[in-house]
Amino acid sequence: MNNNSRVSGAFLDISKAFDKVLHSGLFKKLLDRNVPVCLVLLLKYWYGHLRCVCAVRWNNALGSWFSILSGVRQGGILSPVLFSVYIDDLITDLKLSGYGANIGNVFAGLQIVQLYADDIVLLSPTCRGLQKLITACEQYGRLWDLKFNSLKSQVTTFGSKCPTNPIITLLNALLQWADIIKYIVCNTALTDISSHVRQFYSRFNNVLSVIGKGSTEMCTLHLNKVYCLSSLTYGCETWTLNDQSINRVNVAWNNGFRHFLRI
Repeated sequence: MNNNSRVSGAFLDISKAFDKVLHSGLFKKLLDRNVPVCLVLLLKYWYGHLRCVCAVRWNNALGSWFSILSGVRQGGILSPVLFSVYIDDLITDLKLSGYGANIGNVFAGLQIVQLYADDIVLLSPTCRGLQKLITACEQYGRLWDLKFNSLKSQVTTFGSKCPTNPIITLLNALLQWADIIKYIVCNTALTDISSHVRQFYSRFNNVLSVIGKGSTEMCTLHLNKVYCLSSLTYGCETWTLNDQSINRVNVAWNNGFRHFLRI
């Protein structure tokens, strides 16, 4: 962007990513990585006998137990690691495609956010290359039973805007072009904090409505710091802000003090 160039990006969402992991495919990928067989057999026993069985309850009646042949547990400590192994070959496929963005000799065309493992960011200097990367994701999804959600996926341009928005498709569905994606203002690459400020005011008003007017100032201050501040500063270590946005955060925080201190 500093050199007035343009980078196209696609933010893809995988529907029920953790639930779609095929156990047989996961075990194969672990063995291909030379994971000890005893550990793979342990995982196979866990997911085959202990962890993944379900029954349907209807009022007081309980149906027959059946096995679930796919998925890793949501919230499990090991689940993000196993999902990373399951999708890691996609990075290799995208590297070999030759269409991603490179900084020097470093491939920068893909970023997988492990904390939100179903979010994938694709970067390419051209829209044609971006479409090729998306097609590669489609092919990987068909092979390993991962379905991308076109309704929750978007495309954008970082840097100077395209004169016209080219047609980019995912699973034969048109992807929408957006100016703000995932808290990022695309033409400036600055962080959009509007949602943080709105959530802070929402939580602050919720605190006031619950504790009422008779509460002590120290009680309100403690709740404000514990319950409200986290929503205002969530992810602040990754923010890129201008002076106006910094002032907006400060104003929101100071307004909370002015309100319950009646200043």
